[in-house]
Amino acid sequence: MERKLNEQWIEELDGKRHMVKAIEPTDLCQGCLYNGNGGGCWRSGFDDDCEMGSRFIIKDLGILNNFGMLPCPFCGEYPLVENAYEGVSGHNTPDGFWRISCFGKNHEMAFFSGKTRQQAIDAWNRRA
Repeated sequence: MERKLNEQWIEELDGKRHMVKAIEPTDLCQGCLYNGNGGGCWRSGFDDDCEMGSRFIIKDLGILNNFGMLPCPFCGEYPLVENAYEGVSGHNTPDGFWRISCFGKNHEMAFFSGKTRQQAIDAWNRRA
């Protein structure tokens, strides 16, 4: 499959689902998830003539939880996803408004986005 710069997708690595992203290379294949440190590419389906390293490299953004969410970039914990108005009198809507929050040791953050749970999760994962 042909990938493009800044595209994100999910790959299974060592039995776990990882979010990966195509980013600009700093040097041919340096920093790529599939760089075999011997100059060879370890990604199945690529051969020795991989053009990908000159256009982009693949960065592992992290392991996804059961909801398909990346961990918090500050503390490494997985955030909470909840309907922001659930249980608040007069504010329930059919679509709701979903909030993603993380309360780590040294930070608190709330990321509001989306009328659906999946929209909020997708926005959270794109922030990486």
